[in-house]
Amino acid sequence: MRRAQAADVNGQKYATALTNGIDAYAFSGYQGSSTAIGITVDAAKYDAVLHDYYGMSATAISGYGGDSLAQAAAVTGYKYAIATSEGDISAGAYTYGGFATATAVGITVDAYLGGAYLGARGDIYATAVTGYQGSSVALGASVHSDKYYATAIIDGVV
Repeated sequence: MRRAQAADVNGQKYATALTNGIDAYAFSGYQGSSTAIGITVDAAKYDAVLHDYYGMSATAISGYGGDSLAQAAAVTGYKYAIATSEGDISAGAYTYGGFATATAVGITVDAYLGGAYLGARGDIYATAVTGYQGSSVALGASVHSDKYYATAIIDGVV
């Protein structure tokens, strides 16, 4: 198994990340497993905040019969979860040959008690590719709140 993660920010109360670009890349061969995660920002008791000034991406590639998972960013807050990006957000999961799985997720923003907000000035891309009898799933963005509002404002293309 190959795993790459560019950044991980965890706070018992608050978690905040300010970045000038995030990129993660994982590659594995025949029947391998590749996971590429750009950044995760998690707050256990209060708010999680991510602001990226340039762009975020994750790419996972595996060989025949392999599994690939790519996620550019995930923000999870117990109260509020806020993510903003000035650049593009992209995730690409690729497997070569058949009988493989590929999952690509651009960004997820999840809040439990409060609101979840995503503001993106660029485009959001998610691409998942498999061969014969493979399974591919691609999700550009997901914004979710269990108890309050969820808002996504995206200036670009999703």
